[in-house]
Amino acid sequence: MLEISDDIQNVESWDPGSGGAVPPGIYEVVIDSVEVKQAGSGFPNLSLKCKVVAGEHLGGTVFANRSLHPNALPYFRGLLDMLNCYATGKAIDESRLVGRFMKVQVVEYDKNDGSKGVKADKQFKSDINFGKNTELDISGGHANVAPGVKAAPAPAQRPAATAVRPGNGNGNNGRAATAAQPKPSAAPAAKPNGDEDLPF
Repeated sequence: MLEISDDIQNVESWDPGSGGAVPPGIYEVVIDSVEVKQAGSGFPNLSLKCKVVAGEHLGGTVFANRSLHPNALPYFRGLLDMLNCYATGKAIDESRLVGRFMKVQVVEYDKNDGSKGVKADKQFKSDINFGKNTELDISGGHANVAPGVKAAPAPAQRPAATAVRPGNGNGNNGRAATAAQPKPSAAPAAKPNGDEDLPF
């Protein structure tokens, strides 16, 4: 279990971008293992080892990384949303991400030494396996509970996010998003079909 710097429900969800032993392309994958590594910034980094589950490179391996630096938490939140996972509080049980499905785009890039490498550049919702990603609470405390101690019950439903990234370019200029209001019908009013004397 790991702890992040903020309650993930207080973090806006951004599109997760993010290496791989497969050639460049887009792959349907399942998360095979998750390892927590300490980044140079001092914050944890998740290393996701994924297996290709469909296509020509079936069984191939793709590695994707997700920083848990406070500035990168919105991307982590986006990853959780994409995997149909949620958490409450700061403690996250990263092992519960194993077995979740997603789609990954692998691209070629230039390494510092001039050689070429491949990396997972973007992650998307799985097209063919998303239905297998049933909603899952990955909050810490729901797993690895000491014997004789009852785990707190999972929330009845996913809590709503409360934070908004100021000036995030989506036109809301930092205002909280509100549900779209229904537009009035543009259809003309029905006309009477007789000689009724109606005031309009």
